[in-house]
Amino acid sequence: MLLTLTYRGENSQDLGYLLHKNPHRAQQFELAWGKAYVFYPEVSNESTTAAMLLDIDPIVLATGAESVIDLGCGEGRLTAMLLEEKQIKAVAACDVSVSVLEKAVSRLKTDSMPEYRRKKLTLLQASLIYRDKRFSGYDCACVVEVIEHIEPM
Repeated sequence: MLLTLTYRGENSQDLGYLLHKNPHRAQQFELAWGKAYVFYPEVSNESTTAAMLLDIDPIVLATGAESVIDLGCGEGRLTAMLLEEKQIKAVAACDVSVSVLEKAVSRLKTDSMPEYRRKKLTLLQASLIYRDKRFSGYDCACVVEVIEHIEPM
């Protein structure tokens, strides 16, 4: 996730000092769930932009969870990682696109997957913009790099 904040005005370089971060060097911080990077793509007296990039580890976020639903699973990259975690007993992979789910099945090699892992996996074709009872009951929900297409009103 990338968050930017731009201040345009007199003495805009003071934004870095207000945020307690030196605008002339990038900084990295270790967090319990990943890393944060703070940097300034633009620094001048007229305009300063502060940026924070969060590198979130979804596996660490799911730590302690026994069941996880990967909403917008795409081709199954995160789903594959979740299936490898021993403490996770159930993984649901959900995507709106049937063709993308077929790619996930191919990537996950479900036809040659060990039985214990296959029992952990549930594939769901559904959209995040509608309520779906199949989404309930999971300890953790992951929504990573998902863009839902919503029709204009």
